[in-house]
Amino acid sequence: MTPPASRRRPTRPRSAAAALAIALTGAVLAASPPAVSAASPTAPGSDPTAITLITGDVVQVTELGGGRRSVEVRAGAGRSDIVFYQREEAGAFSVIPSDALGLVSDGTLDARLFDVTALTRDGYADPARDALPLIVGHTGDRTPAALASADGADVRHELRSIDATAVTEDHDRAAGFWADLVRETGAGGSARLKPGLTKVWLDAPVEARDDVGNVQMGVPAARAAGYTGEGVKVAVLDTGVKRDHPDLQGKVTSERNLITGSANADDDNGHGTHVAGIVAGSGAASGGRYEGVAPGASLLIGKVMDAGGSGLSSDIVAGMEWAVAQGADVVNLSLGTRAPSTGTDPLSDALNSLSANSDTLFVVAAGNTGPDATTIGAPGAADTALTVGAVDSTGAIASFSSRGPRLGDGALKPDITAPGVAVVSARAKGTPVGDVDPAGPQGPIDDNYTALSGTSMATPATAGAVALLAQRHPDWDGERLKDALMSTANPQPGQSVLVQGSGLADVARGTGQSVTASPASTTVGPFTWPHTAHKAETRTVTYRNDGDGPVALTVRPSLTSPEGATAPEGTLRLSADEVTVPAHGTATLDVAIDPTTGIPAGGGTYAWRLEATTADGGTRVETLVGAQFEEESHTLSLTALDRNGNTPVAPYWTAVVIHRLDQTGFAPSALINTATPEARVRLPKGRYALTALTTTTNPDTRAVTDTTLDGRPAVDLGSDVSVRFDARKGRPASVGVPDDTVTPLFRDFGAQTTAVDAAGNRENSSFGVFSPYYSTSALSAVPTPATERDASFRYYHRTTLAATTDPEALLASPVYSLLEEKKGGIPGRLSYDVPLHKLAKVNATYGKRDGSRAGAARIISGFLGGQTSLVSVVRNVPLAAKRVEYYSADPDVTWTGVLGPYMTPDGDSYYSLGSQRSNPRSYRPGTTTEEAWNLPVVGPALPVNGQFLDRTGNRITPALSLWGDSDPNHYNYNDRAFSRGSATLYRNGTLVGRLNSPWQDETHFDNFTSFWDVPAGDADYRLDVSASRSTSWHGQRSQRIDAAWTFSSATTETSTALPLTVLRFQPRTDLNGLAPAATEVTLPFTVQQQGPGGHRRLDAVKVEVSYDDGTTWTTVPAKVRGTAGLATVTHPAAGSGNGWVSLRATGTDHSGNTFSQQVIRAYPIG
Repeated sequence: MTPPASRRRPTRPRSAAAALAIALTGAVLAASPPAVSAASPTAPGSDPTAITLITGDVVQVTELGGGRRSVEVRAGAGRSDIVFYQREEAGAFSVIPSDALGLVSDGTLDARLFDVTALTRDGYADPARDALPLIVGHTGDRTPAALASADGADVRHELRSIDATAVTEDHDRAAGFWADLVRETGAGGSARLKPGLTKVWLDAPVEARDDVGNVQMGVPAARAAGYTGEGVKVAVLDTGVKRDHPDLQGKVTSERNLITGSANADDDNGHGTHVAGIVAGSGAASGGRYEGVAPGASLLIGKVMDAGGSGLSSDIVAGMEWAVAQGADVVNLSLGTRAPSTGTDPLSDALNSLSANSDTLFVVAAGNTGPDATTIGAPGAADTALTVGAVDSTGAIASFSSRGPRLGDGALKPDITAPGVAVVSARAKGTPVGDVDPAGPQGPIDDNYTALSGTSMATPATAGAVALLAQRHPDWDGERLKDALMSTANPQPGQSVLVQGSGLADVARGTGQSVTASPASTTVGPFTWPHTAHKAETRTVTYRNDGDGPVALTVRPSLTSPEGATAPEGTLRLSADEVTVPAHGTATLDVAIDPTTGIPAGGGTYAWRLEATTADGGTRVETLVGAQFEEESHTLSLTALDRNGNTPVAPYWTAVVIHRLDQTGFAPSALINTATPEARVRLPKGRYALTALTTTTNPDTRAVTDTTLDGRPAVDLGSDVSVRFDARKGRPASVGVPDDTVTPLFRDFGAQTTAVDAAGNRENSSFGVFSPYYSTSALSAVPTPATERDASFRYYHRTTLAATTDPEALLASPVYSLLEEKKGGIPGRLSYDVPLHKLAKVNATYGKRDGSRAGAARIISGFLGGQTSLVSVVRNVPLAAKRVEYYSADPDVTWTGVLGPYMTPDGDSYYSLGSQRSNPRSYRPGTTTEEAWNLPVVGPALPVNGQFLDRTGNRITPALSLWGDSDPNHYNYNDRAFSRGSATLYRNGTLVGRLNSPWQDETHFDNFTSFWDVPAGDADYRLDVSASRSTSWHGQRSQRIDAAWTFSSATTETSTALPLTVLRFQPRTDLNGLAPAATEVTLPFTVQQQGPGGHRRLDAVKVEVSYDDGTTWTTVPAKVRGTAGLATVTHPAAGSGNGWVSLRATGTDHSGNTFSQQVIRAYPIG
């Protein structure tokens, strides 16, 4: 029989509205500063970690090292009455303006628009983008005029499949765009979208899913039967295609660049070419060895990702719409979002809509974020997608392959698996992916082929399998093709449904077997607690027989998930154990899930595989059945009264964060006001800490008069519970010092709660109010009764006091930095002065280098134990000067700081390129210590976290701090704008590789990707480093650094600091860093080391000086005892030489590791 050669074309897609529900993620309340006109210093633009929100407000993030960060919030133009909710949870930090909070809470605004951590990580910082990409939903499929004409809006795509428009919002005009987008409802209150607009999403990034197969899937048998995919159109939406590749000649019938709108879909990444070759490559360049799954199929190429292998959701949606309009039978999407999805995002909505209104089947990568459960991203989470996981050559699931169930409702995903490990296909030589050559069996085979791994590779293999099946059955639509391929898949032993779906795609069975099932996968529920309150739910499975004779099947269910669990007898019931499917007919089987049989209180997703087979085993049909059971849960009812004794008046509220104490990763929120006087939250049984902030307003003016903190440190939720917060019980809260000359720069108070799960993992959550100096609103708190106190709850009050609040002033002595904390609950004593003898005194010196200004930006940040992000202020410190500083002395409080090279222009922004950082430290009461900032010698410095150079497994990662000042407690972030350098690593004398600018800085902190992969086992290493700085920005001091280290290292199980030594020199200079000429001086130095085993004694040390920038060197006397050393140097007379001292030091520690460091122009003399 000659296989048919064509399929009917899909119908025109209809529009469907998109929907996305997102829970509130707010937390810390912070008032914004008044609008200020900023005059910039001479610097290369604004700070690189500034994030412009959709509202026009700017969030600036300063990395402090060790995973800590300081955050500033600056209101947009005309938004001085806005306050900001901020939250840190599991390392993620969000900032939500008060007029957007209600929209985020009800799902109208995408919470990702305010996730500062993710926005920074995904490249949305202001220097990386000058506009924010958005998807705006609306009524009807045409862009409303109000949106098209919004200030700063640029329309990119009309996405009619989801009634939405992709636009970009110009950062410089963001406040105007926001004003055009929303209707105001009062000063500082929550806004509403204007009529005709329904939702706003971040146009989220998607990425290619990278991280033999034909035989494994039974392709040869299908090929022998005459199936090649001929007459089937497969759209590949990816990075484009290399047109001149021999395997793809004559394959591409249409192409489109959805990023630029042009017809040029050239592949400048290499991922798309590899994917296209797996689908339909001819194998011409390999004599047919690397032929694709469906070499007879034609290709439609849509370029939706750039040279970096990433793109925007809107481009993918536009590509899906284009593919359907082009008559695609199959669409391959080897891409997806990094974060898991509930299947209600724009990508998933568009896929479901297009599937419902056409015959097209979308084949989508599950993702490469395994092996954890619930990691399927978008659009793989879509109901109608055929979602593909990856297996290796033995059929074992790949460790990277994302797992189910789907986030939220527990629906079964992935749907199927295919080969995705070391898959050989077409190579686009000269592109990033085409030339990547990682360790192991991956990378280029020759000029035309390369081997890659990922669900990106498994997906086109499956799309090709669908093309073969579509050729066999040209009248089948996408749903029927999906069901057929899934129900004929080959389940692999030892793998649950939530890992592999139906199993490995079996093309031979799919094209040759006459019986299939529909649906091939179904999920029942969710059944809420108590499960016994619900009736059984029934789903019908339809068996179809396209053969000429009846087929008798025996159906056997088997539970595959949860692993090791057994379902009570009768939970799954079949209407029959046997069915006979007539020739060219159907037979049905009812599957009932009974929730009353005693499912354990822990609930979860239960998944069964129904295997229907003939007596001889020749026919086998798979069907997946899932059921989601809510774990034992109860309702927490919340009400509140403000200071006036009324429910908070909308649009203001009581905001509550609910932190589960016996489980990590769980902290929902709730809002209470006159619009929602009672918040009812459904929560699993457990112990919870509640932290609430109530806003009280003047009944006449609606101005905010008070913010009241309240808490319930430990609520046992074993049944329904009601809690009322009463702000009338609040007492004034303030912390000061017995010094009438100072005033607060800000006040920040709130609560931190700590969760500990069954494995002992700890997680902290903080929630509080940040009040700047100009705020007139009072702060109060409700003391916690003794009977309700719990050790997991900690109250804190943070403030800094100085002589003036002027943001442009140079703050002289004294400065008081206070962080008072009380464990157990909110204390009864809330307003007091801290006696000076209970504080720690620091005599701080601030040096001035040549060419610098009279002031520098200074950040002081105090952290509670476990806290990683907080709101701080930036203020200027005079240069050169001495200043007395006082700090709270508490072993549970650590202090860290930043000194930027330039002062702030307005108190709200600063330029941090090349800034100094201090390692976290705690103080003891009544002590006096010294701290020197910005004094020579500036050179290599080792942070206490050991990240200067570390090894994890067989990966060595540098984060070199090369210009730390003389204080051994300080280190620096090297900037990329004005610093250049390289690091070269050798293993047993053989070059491993060379890295340029191998350091973390504010621009690349979250996306730092410089590392060396080295062979396993012990070896001797040498690291050579050479770096220089621009004198225009940094002055002449320490303009060049050369260093080298040798050490031994073996494979490690965890991140391990490698054994390095540096010397930190502290010459006696004036405040401008100038040392006396024509005299013999002692030159103190500190031995600083990192690596296992603590301090390693130095067996040898040599110090040399040069007065001609390193042309000639003179050895000077030097001795060392423990970590302290002393060298003796004779400075020449002024005018004899270039006026600078250069230093070189070499040495060997007791373990045989060596070091060498050279600093050109270490300090001036005169």
